Amino acid sequence: MSSRVAPRRSRYVRSALLVTVLVTGAVWTAGANPLPEGAFMVHVQQPAATSCASWPATTCEEITQYTSASGLLEFDLYLYPLAYGELPVNTAVFECAWPPDWGFVDAELCGGALGSIDPGGATALISATWPDCPPVVDGLFLVGRVLLDVTSHGSFIAYCDTGSELVFGCPPEIATEWFLEGRAEAGVTCSYRFVDCLFQGVCQPEVEPQAVVLEAPAGGSAQAVVTAYIHGMHGLEPCHGLMFETTVPWLDYSTEWVAGDECAVTLTVDASALEPGDYSGWLRAINETVACTHISLEVLGAQGVPDPELPPTEDSREVSWGRVKTLYR
Repeated sequence: MSSRVAPRRSRYVRSALLVTVLVTGAVWTAGANPLPEGAFMVHVQQPAATSCASWPATTCEEITQYTSASGLLEFDLYLYPLAYGELPVNTAVFECAWPPDWGFVDAELCGGALGSIDPGGATALISATWPDCPPVVDGLFLVGRVLLDVTSHGSFIAYCDTGSELVFGCPPEIATEWFLEGRAEAGVTCSYRFVDCLFQGVCQPEVEPQAVVLEAPAGGSAQAVVTAYIHGMHGLEPCHGLMFETTVPWLDYSTEWVAGDECAVTLTVDASALEPGDYSGWLRAINETVACTHISLEVLGAQGVPDPELPPTEDSREVSWGRVKTLYR
């Protein structure tokens, strides 16, 4: 079993470089917002035994990159070789990773591959060759599928690292050690992100902190301030503007833009209709993707403190055997 290397920081930043690729006489360029040579794409769905024979997604636009589902889920690993046209797939060696509390269940290579998907902890090494050199179809190639027991919100990531290799053509014509990482999120409770198939940029909100804990007296209110940002480019235009919403009626907000991409959001809790106890809700910051802050609220007793425990009554107190005997003498 091979040693594992934890995934490094996202490779998406490398797509900001100007990339011009010469492949079989064709120049691949995208001007000021270039396309990468290639990327991994990960599709998430309910398990389907026929996935290798009948691809769950046949174009990039059909790939599902996030889901609120949890439990047993299937993650389908695709190559998206943007710069290599219809060159057939020869070899793929890369890694994938998932949250440590998710459980590995099973894995399968597709397309008549020879090799293995070798799990170890919360990672796996994919090492495969295709003797029949199957073609890339509509820009995609399905490498294999991994079944995991998803127990929390997290991401399944496919990425290149030390020792990775992707080879196209039979006999080999193109070899590379780097594709953009790909991911799919599962167990989504509020926040999620995705990648645009043309890598023309996605506007991504961010909210800090991601969790707020508040107390409010019964019938009273409480406030907190969080900061929301908007990052990225959409095509050649910088991202602007956020929409906000809350998921519970007792939570409201007001906004103040302090910079072009930074907004101060004041959260206000109205506990006038709430009984003492614990409550939770979300503030959602929305553009093309969604970022969230989770609000945990404790409503206190009428005096601003939790309701005291009542002392036990005479009848409810624990009675010793000696006292019972005394009562019946």
